[in-house]
Amino acid sequence: MPLDLFRALRQRPAGQLATKAWRLWREAGSAGVAWRLRLLRAQTQGYARWLQAEAGRAAADCTELDAAIAALPAPPLISVVMPVCDAPEPWLRRAIDSVREQHYPHWQLCIADDASAAPHVRPLLEAAAAAEPRIRLTFRETRGHICAATRSALALADGEFVAFLDHDDELAPLALARVAAEIARYPEADLLYGDEDLIGTDGRRRDPYFKPGWNPDLLRAQNYVCHLAVYRAALLAGLDAFRPEVQGSQDWDLALRAAERARRIRHIPHVLYHWRSLPGSTAHSDIAKDYALEAGRRAVQDHLDRCREAATVEQLPFGHLRVRHALPAPAPRVTLVVAAPAARLEAFLKDAGCENAEVRVAGHDEALPLRLNRAAAGAQGDILCFVDGRARPTEAGWLAILAAEAARPGIGAVGARLLDAAGRVRHAGYLLDAQAVALQPYLGAPAAFAGVRNRALLQQNVTAVSAACLAVRREAFEQAGGFDADCGAFFDVDLCLRLDAAGLYNLWTPHATLLLDAPPAATPDTADLRFMQARWGGRLAQDPAGNPNLELVRGLPVPRIMEA
Repeated sequence: MPLDLFRALRQRPAGQLATKAWRLWREAGSAGVAWRLRLLRAQTQGYARWLQAEAGRAAADCTELDAAIAALPAPPLISVVMPVCDAPEPWLRRAIDSVREQHYPHWQLCIADDASAAPHVRPLLEAAAAAEPRIRLTFRETRGHICAATRSALALADGEFVAFLDHDDELAPLALARVAAEIARYPEADLLYGDEDLIGTDGRRRDPYFKPGWNPDLLRAQNYVCHLAVYRAALLAGLDAFRPEVQGSQDWDLALRAAERARRIRHIPHVLYHWRSLPGSTAHSDIAKDYALEAGRRAVQDHLDRCREAATVEQLPFGHLRVRHALPAPAPRVTLVVAAPAARLEAFLKDAGCENAEVRVAGHDEALPLRLNRAAAGAQGDILCFVDGRARPTEAGWLAILAAEAARPGIGAVGARLLDAAGRVRHAGYLLDAQAVALQPYLGAPAAFAGVRNRALLQQNVTAVSAACLAVRREAFEQAGGFDADCGAFFDVDLCLRLDAAGLYNLWTPHATLLLDAPPAATPDTADLRFMQARWGGRLAQDPAGNPNLELVRGLPVPRIMEA
């Protein structure tokens, strides 16, 4: 076993590794274990190579950041808020030093000690404050736990923006500089977040989370914003933040509340935060703290209630959430547009969960997009669901799930998860690409493979989904102009891009799954590629559902090595 991989595995509890390995073997066999090992290598060895390349660009990055910040008429003061409670001495010291070492000088560190019992805490904090005037300090007389301590630290802050740091984690040296530069480019930004990784007790970094751009449905499934999150102080002041009722998931609750009111949300595609991986922490496991799971579920349910969405929130076995939207009342009419050949029409409506659904079959006589348009034109449904006739639903209620999501205001196309006859992933949403137009994440992976941070098993916004099973409101479909046959094999991607351009979020859900018994898609014609590249240009190179630090290698998102 390579040394870097061995060291990373050694940082993880043995029992947790054994449990995950056994579950994956049981659910996905040797193929699942092989995909998991590929992911581990990418998150350790591959990430180590990525870090080397990143280090080579540091000097150039500093020059660029300095120029961006110099253009600001008044560089914003960023208050770093840190509640402390009995933090181990070396990690508390590193957390404070990581702020003092920031390339950006306009910061203050606001620390509230939550009545720590450990004898080293108070002297360490007092010495740090005495040595650095930008450190503000308060000591709580009684233990109030994380929410109360964070409020005490926040009361010390007077910066225009507020960032949060846990007492045993670290900020990347350029973290606040990158935040300030992003504010310079987007002065109306109210919430900013960056990528993160884990840092072990040996100081080695692994398991990066290269996050997508703003993805509201993913945020309802997991707190992907997490670290580093930075809020405009004026927005923060108007939120009921750090409520005791959501203790353990107070940062998730805050992100949801802020997103409801923020004028603009910006993702900074750089690793800004190093999350300390210690036994028993949620950095080791999404299910390390049961009370945090329930608090997260409550935070998301409260968010949905505030947004007046008829939906319930369920815990998934691996610690993240599923939001189950109800069909509107009265239930919308649904038309199932089945592309021939269609040998199992009765299977589509059996246990579909939609009582007032109709089926229309697109014929053989012209190009597929034109056939689908013609069938849709004669449909009676408020919701159109296009499906390949060779597909077969695997569970009851699949059509109702798709229809309920498609009926949501602000949602465009909704795609199902498609598996091949062997139970391997055929479709988990498209990822746009300047050369290939559309790539397929997790293509060929076992259905049980969770992917990076369980993303392969979570409902989320994507830019495009496959017409092999695509639901959309009839009104949105018609306003977008339907499918365009000139796009050839990419007619579904093109429709999704037009819906996206109209301000609608497209969505992929793993909670409606169909088997697609069909040969793999043929390599697209060069003419189709050129047509899409000419029509959509740079939009293909900037997919907010992806991350510029990632590339797909045999279906797996891995760190993209970009030399200086």
